[in-house]
Amino acid sequence: MKSINLKTSAKNILNFCTKVKNFLLIIFAFIFPISLAAANILLGILILCWIIEGNWEFKFKKIKNNKLIWIIYLIPFILAVSTLLSSSSTNGFLVSSGYKNEYQFIFKHFLWLNSLFLILITSEVNVKKILSAFLLGMFFNEIVSYLIFFHLIDINFFKNLGLLSRGVKYYDPSPFMHHTFYSLFLAVSILIILDNLKNFNGLLKILAIIFLISATINLFINGGRTGQLAFFLGIIVYITLKYKKLKYIIGSIMLLITVFIGAYYFSPIFKNRINKGVNNIEKVWMENNYNTSWGVRIGIDKMSIEILKEPKNFLFGLGAGEAKKSFFEYAKQDKNIYKAIKIVKHLHNQYLQLWIDGGIMAFLLIILYFVYLYKYSPIPLTVGIIAIFAFSFIADVMLYRPKPYILFLFISAVLVKLYSSTYYETNSTGRDGF
Repeated sequence: MKSINLKTSAKNILNFCTKVKNFLLIIFAFIFPISLAAANILLGILILCWIIEGNWEFKFKKIKNNKLIWIIYLIPFILAVSTLLSSSSTNGFLVSSGYKNEYQFIFKHFLWLNSLFLILITSEVNVKKILSAFLLGMFFNEIVSYLIFFHLIDINFFKNLGLLSRGVKYYDPSPFMHHTFYSLFLAVSILIILDNLKNFNGLLKILAIIFLISATINLFINGGRTGQLAFFLGIIVYITLKYKKLKYIIGSIMLLITVFIGAYYFSPIFKNRINKGVNNIEKVWMENNYNTSWGVRIGIDKMSIEILKEPKNFLFGLGAGEAKKSFFEYAKQDKNIYKAIKIVKHLHNQYLQLWIDGGIMAFLLIILYFVYLYKYSPIPLTVGIIAIFAFSFIADVMLYRPKPYILFLFISAVLVKLYSSTYYETNSTGRDGF
């Protein structure tokens, strides 16, 4: 009798852990676009619940069959091996994120955050609720952004309390993260709502349309050019694959041109950022001047390509542990470029950053990730989101930044569980979206 009671109690504890985990996944989806600190605390509890609940046979089967899991763990493994083979572990780009050495970054960033993808993929959860919670979190972001934009709250007061991003300004109202990342979050959210618009009825459809319009406006009153340009690319790719008719493609392009022109003339920060971008390129082209935002990126790309022309660097990169030091030593060969880029903390390009840090294998793995993501979720929405991320990787090291990396893992897992037939048998969600 005692053994039966113990078994019952143990089963109840495991079931309780599963319920807590599933509930916290919903809370996590809402909170991570708002607070990274809160998201990290929740992730720690999620990992603990995931371990305690057991069900390892099911989990190992999911892990074994999911190539995306293998890829997200192979990338930090390659970076760790590259660091091990380097002459130093403290002269790399990864240390620029505030860690003492490359190993700390690999463990505290990649291995820690990868657990989110692992938990989502191996859990039987209602993904629709989780995705809805994320969109609700983004809607909260929007509300705060508009409150800032219209000077309805004192941003200095809330910044001093640590409740708003340090870089937020009234004319650039990205409330809880850098405007580059916020624009990426908005672009992804807009595409998800657009794809699911047909699934809403009545009041929900009206609210979804309001969300679409307000999010699009919000995207262009902020200073994140990366997300703005990625948005245009993602929408064009999505519409082209979704409708496959010339009239829809032309119509979408015309609408986007109208949005661009409207944003240019009615959003001062968008107009200013576009003009600066054009001016930056002109300075590089006409004056060989790289001392501008886009000029630095062009200079870094040129120098990276020159470095990768050498066979050893092409195959193995510069070594993650000493890549930064070696990169700048090489950059001194071009005084104009070196003068402009000598204080940068990273390469502003995820593809080149992975290649320089971990060699061609690290670069190819992220390309392979996109291939398998589409293979698991072969729908226009997936390709549109891949286009958004693929473009954003040209402008910044999104996988090395916590919030964009969480978004990358989160959206990937949601797409796989919602739209991959591999997961229908063990998941209560389906292709009908929300």
